[in-house]
Order: sequence, then C-alpha cells, then structure tokens
Amino acid sequence: MYYVVVGGWVLKYAFQYIISGDFGSDKQAYFTDFTTSTVEPIIWAMILLVFVSVLLLFGIANLVEKVTKIIMPVLFLFLIICGIWAIFVNDNAIEGLKYYLLPDFSKFSFTVFSQAAIQVLFSVGIGWGIYETLGANIPKKNNLKSDAILVSICDTGAAILAGFVIIPSAFAGGVDMQSGPSLIFLVMTGIFSKLPGGRLIGICFFLAIVFAVISSLFTFFEISIRTFEDNLKMGRIKATLIISLIIGAGNIIVSLGFGVLSGIKLTWLDASGISYLGLYDWLDTFTGYILLPLGCLLVCLFVSRVCGFEEYEKELTNNGKFGRITLYDKILTYIVVPVFMVIIILNIFGFIR
Repeated sequence: MYYVVVGGWVLKYAFQYIISGDFGSDKQAYFTDFTTSTVEPIIWAMILLVFVSVLLLFGIANLVEKVTKIIMPVLFLFLIICGIWAIFVNDNAIEGLKYYLLPDFSKFSFTVFSQAAIQVLFSVGIGWGIYETLGANIPKKNNLKSDAILVSICDTGAAILAGFVIIPSAFAGGVDMQSGPSLIFLVMTGIFSKLPGGRLIGICFFLAIVFAVISSLFTFFEISIRTFEDNLKMGRIKATLIISLIIGAGNIIVSLGFGVLSGIKLTWLDASGISYLGLYDWLDTFTGYILLPLGCLLVCLFVSRVCGFEEYEKELTNNGKFGRITLYDKILTYIVVPVFMVIIILNIFGFIR
C-alpha cells in the first residue's frame, strides 16, 4: 500500500511536467508541501490505484506490459544521458563519484552487509512471492536460470546508472543523501531544470517511471488476487475489488502519515535500540527487515522440505530440457540461503554482530 503512495507522487510529478514543469525555486519546499498536504497526494494515489484495478478487471494489463517493455529501454537511455550530464556539469561531481565509488572500509560491518542484502531482496523482488505467482505465466520455452541472471543484471545495471545520476547531483545541490524516496524527486527536477529540453525529458522520464510503477503494481495485485482465487475460491472480479479497497484504505492512512497523522509514531526495536517511526517508515522497515528475508527463507524451506528437489528440478529445468540441478544449487537452496536469511534477521535485532 505504501508503494501506491510513492507511485502517486511520481504520477503527480509527471503531470506537473506536462502542464508547466514549474516546481518553484525551492524544490524541497515544493515536495514537502505536496507530500504533507491532506488531499492531493491521496487523489494521485487513488487515480493510480483505480487505473490499475480497471485494467486488471478488464483483462488488458498485458497491453501495458507490452508498452512497458518498450519504455524501459528509453528510461535506461535517459539515465545514461543524465549520468553523463551530472558528472561533467556539476561542480562537486568528483566528490559525489568518490562518495559513490570509493569504499570506506572503516564503516564496513556485517550490519551494513545485511542491509545491502535486504536492499537486493527488495529491488530484485525476492521474498515478495512475485516469482512464485508470475511463474505460472512463464512459457515453458524459457530458461528460468537465464531469466534470473538477466533480471539480476538489468536490476543492478539500472541501480548503478541511477547512482551515477543522483549522487553527484545530490552533492552539487546540497541534498541530504539520507533523504530516502524524496531523493529522486529533488535531484531529477534539479537536473532537468538545467538541461536543454529539460521539460520534455522530465515528461518522458517520469512517465517511464509511471509505467514501471504500474507494471510493478500489477504484480503486487496479482499475488493477492491469486491467493484469494486459489485459497478462498473467490471470483477474480470480487477479489480485485476487495484487494483494491484494502489497498486504497491503507494508502489513505499511510499518505496522511506524512501530514495530519505525522504525530503518530510506531515503536520499532532493533540492534540500535528503540526508535519511533512514522507510518510509512515503519511499514517500509518492517517489510524490508522482516517480511522479505522471512519470505525468502520460507520459499527455500518449501522447495527443499515440501516440494522436494525432484519436483523443483522439473520446474527449474523444464523436465531436463535445460540441464539438471547441480550440487551447488542444492547447497544454496537447502543450506546457504536459509542460514543467511536467519543470520540477517538475527543481525538486524542485535543477536549477531
């Protein structure tokens, strides 16, 4: 549900670029005023939510998926262009690149490693139940191992490119590197305001992200819808409507957490002690630190303990068409990944340093 909130922000910025491209002289103030307002962020998130729900109800989500496949390479191209611009134009670009590329081993710890692993789970989509749900629609001709490698390469490539764009520009603009999800809105609007044809680039860039968000929302919806269909024997239309209502209600609460409900803080306890987080931050932290590694652990246990490696091999290799499961695969699935997920959770709560 908090993903819809940020998606609404992206849609708002895309629309703003279309009508004027004007975010004022103080882009931080513009962003803060927008996200903390009571009504407008909810409206944009609801527009996105209704759009996705309608597409799912009428079964035309595949059309958007096809468009997204075309738009995503364009987004990569914009990232490359903006990355080159950010490096060669910004005064403090070199300092930003040093911050980005040169490791500070004095700050390296297992906690940092665990947090990086959690980011990988979040970014690639491991632990969400995404691949288990969408795997039913993958053609048998696909090599799942090759697909997994390609997804990882593309995801990492996009992250590296985004780093080359955002971090040097953030240094040049004096933007706090700990700004979280607001970073892209503050940095990219600053970049586009200085580029020739920046408004047009801004329109294309944020629209491309909108399509990426919509594509991701299809996946998140599908996980819940399939669960309702399979376990509760519920019709697809009814399941879609119920899921939409639940997410819509959650979206309102989370969005208000930046404004009128910002005084509500939820307790979070980890290795650093007790902290009190806003609604969005608490959900984000709980999802990343608990649900994702736990989901990954449960998938491994299901494959190794319930499904069995014989059935696992049939699914992964298409009944031997793409080779066989190796000892390496078994060790990873049966031992390494489950143990690593447990260690990550224990580290987050301070039981392992």
